[in-house]
Amino acid sequence: MPPVNRSRKTAVINTAMISNISYLSPFLSLIFITNILGKAIYPATYAELVMIIAAVLAQQHFSRKK
Repeated sequence: MPPVNRSRKTAVINTAMISNISYLSPFLSLIFITNILGKAIYPATYAELVMIIAAVLAQQHFSRKK
């Protein structure tokens, strides 16, 4: 197996981090909607947020094990 190029590995890690940030954007937008527009958030929305956060954390956890 050829040695891994560090710059390529860093690029892959940075891409994964940016992908995870994109999953958190619904969470951040709901915070802004609640605080700026004063809209109510339904209980099902909280469940969806928990699932999104759990998926991002699981992805980070399992990607570190490699």
